[in-house]
Amino acid sequence: MTRSQIRKYAFIKSIPIMCSYIFVSMAYGIMMEDAGFKWYYSLLVSLTVYTGAFQFVLITFSGDIEIAQAHEGQIPMVSLRLAHGEVEAKPDPDGQMRELDLDVVLDLDIRLYEEKEEMLLKDIYSNSCQITPEKNEMGYDRLIARNVCRPRIGEKIHLGQQERILQICHTQGMVQLDEIEPEENSLDIEGILDVTILYLTSDDSAPIQSVSRQIPFKCSAQAAGITKKSIYQLDAGVDQLTAVMTGADTVEVKGVAALDFMILEPVQETVITGIKEEPLDLKQLQELPGIVGYIVQEKDSLWDIAKKFHTTVENIVTTNELPGEQVKTGQRLLLVKEVGV
Repeated sequence: MTRSQIRKYAFIKSIPIMCSYIFVSMAYGIMMEDAGFKWYYSLLVSLTVYTGAFQFVLITFSGDIEIAQAHEGQIPMVSLRLAHGEVEAKPDPDGQMRELDLDVVLDLDIRLYEEKEEMLLKDIYSNSCQITPEKNEMGYDRLIARNVCRPRIGEKIHLGQQERILQICHTQGMVQLDEIEPEENSLDIEGILDVTILYLTSDDSAPIQSVSRQIPFKCSAQAAGITKKSIYQLDAGVDQLTAVMTGADTVEVKGVAALDFMILEPVQETVITGIKEEPLDLKQLQELPGIVGYIVQEKDSLWDIAKKFHTTVENIVTTNELPGEQVKTGQRLLLVKEVGV
């Protein structure tokens, strides 16, 4: 195939792409006219500023991390931070500098939580021997709530640009949390949205410029059961971030902060960790009446009553023909002493 044939073939293949630019240029011309520019500014800008192109690429990543004792069903809380980032331009197979080599290091803070239901032994007694329990303090965290709070953030930013802004090219933001205060049934959060805007201007000497602004926000995330003693794990991000021109030098920024949090309540319990057995004190046992009538006091339970009068919960339920183990204040009970073998 000769060079002329190659050019003809390439021209034919380029016609659909060239036709699509007609509609793009029409839209750009209308936008420039609405901004107050003459028609020839569109042509001038097209020949100067738009000789290049901007590209923004989202790079996904995935991988497996070996974590001891990790298993399905655990609650993950993962926060990510860019520890190092380096970009280097490299030539492609045609020798053009059109490839980018990225070297990125990410710091991952990974925490896995597991919710378990445990039986804690708080009290023990026996009718056949004297038991002295050995007690110790045990601490654990109780899961109060896990939720996602998504407050909307918005503000109009005056860029103070003398030259006209032609186009918003890119917007990126990061949420920074300043103050987090646990309150009754809520988590009060204050922070800022740190926004960076990349835009084009009509200034030929510096057509590409950027500006950074901080937009404050506050929200109250509902978390039933939270108190001032609660501890929390919170991961912050930003979604649906947009920047739209509303005037010659004014940009309206809107976004949604994604606040993923988990609330834990530290609990200290006195539990039995061992027992010491001794023979019954027969003299003390003989002093207890064999049968006694008892009126249930406030905060009494059948366990407490049975332990005090040397009987069992089952015996009280059977003797008094109770439907269950629940009793009411002022209820009358007949108690029969039991001695185990």
